[in-house]
Amino acid sequence: MPGPVVELEGEFGITYRPDDDTDAELTSALLLPVLEDVDRAADQYVGIVRNFDLAALIERTPPARVRTAMAAQLGRLAAETRFDVYDEVSDALARTSRGETVDLTPDSLLDLRIRTLTAEAWAARQRVSGQRAWRDDNDPVTQSDFSAWALRVEAARALREFVHVGAPAAAATILSRRMSAHWRTELAADLEG
Repeated sequence: MPGPVVELEGEFGITYRPDDDTDAELTSALLLPVLEDVDRAADQYVGIVRNFDLAALIERTPPARVRTAMAAQLGRLAAETRFDVYDEVSDALARTSRGETVDLTPDSLLDLRIRTLTAEAWAARQRVSGQRAWRDDNDPVTQSDFSAWALRVEAARALREFVHVGAPAAAATILSRRMSAHWRTELAADLEG
């Protein structure tokens, strides 16, 4: 059975020489995940979210008002999850509230922040999973740490959806992730404008 080096060369034309790896120092060992594509389907929002008829709301509300209300809801979600503590995130949220374009291109500061958070959440999940398997209660990463990262990743996902597919499509993610018990009252106030 051929080894990995032979397969690299035979299948892909890549010649790998292990000794070459020691010639140059790595400038960075940080590998950030590639984010999944945001579904660009125009009608991706769910009809009912948390016993709330979102589809009817979007249908009867002018698009500009939906956008403004969802930008406000997104800002509240970011504050609840502490996703807004990063400068590039707070800048993006301010831009969404003003109806401006947000730079979320690959390797932009915002993209790097979101990918870093995703990597941190993944690492925390691995540590928490390992704690259960090895019963290490002294580990510096706890279940609550992982939960905090997971909430921020969900807020980041909502922001990505808002930027890439718009407020109506991101509305279900935003509203389903809100943590406040008063989100309906706040949404009503946001829609009033």
